[in-house]
Amino acid sequence: MFAVCPAHHLEAACQRLHVMNTFVPLNNNYLLVPLYTTTSNNNKTITMSAQIAKLFNPAFYQQTWAATRTSAYAKFHPSVRENGSSLLWYSMIGICVTMYTGTYISRVYPEVQHKRAIQRAAMAEYYEKHGGGDHH
Repeated sequence: MFAVCPAHHLEAACQRLHVMNTFVPLNNNYLLVPLYTTTSNNNKTITMSAQIAKLFNPAFYQQTWAATRTSAYAKFHPSVRENGSSLLWYSMIGICVTMYTGTYISRVYPEVQHKRAIQRAAMAEYYEKHGGGDHH
């Protein structure tokens, strides 16, 4: 199995890994990459996957987004037509998770960090006066 990926993204990385000879040039812009290539380099086996090359290809993200849209439409469109509540339920859960996370990150976490700093300072002062330390 092979994958097509942009040549300019992989040439430098492949030359560092000494696996350039495993790629077949299609034209000036793309390379035909075997999905799994194994080569030996300094007694180490390097297994390179073209799955990593997909991350540099914008078409991968476009195809993923199109597949996500299609599957979401197939799942939720019938329930919307029937006035079902599943889309509303999932939307409410997503909004709650987003709001809770945002609130915690922006307001609660700094307060917790401030309280912990005060406790650390108080314990350091206590250990200074009474001896001992924070180890058990």
